[in-house]
Amino acid sequence: MSDRSRRPVMAGLSIQLDHARKIPLATQIYSAIREGIENGRLASGSRLPSWQNLAAQLGVSRGTVRVAYGRLVAEQLALGLGPAGTRVAARQLRSSMSDRSRGCGHAS
Repeated sequence: MSDRSRRPVMAGLSIQLDHARKIPLATQIYSAIREGIENGRLASGSRLPSWQNLAAQLGVSRGTVRVAYGRLVAEQLALGLGPAGTRVAARQLRSSMSDRSRGCGHAS
């Protein structure tokens, strides 16, 4: 396999990992999924592949995928629902949260 591989992960998203880059693989996975969410290729409520499934598709460890998903959840881009999987968070939730973090809310 080459150092750069593009793998279809799910409808609307493929992830390209470059093992030669100094950017950690978890960060590359996170960035690709985040981009898919932000540009609308991954709709709110879409189920992301399981850690095990995505790891197998990309040829990385489950821990690598877990780190990427954990960051998406921490940034409220995705929801970790245990056995029900990981899903893309609702857009209105993300936009209202980012507005508050930028100080766009009303002062009391």
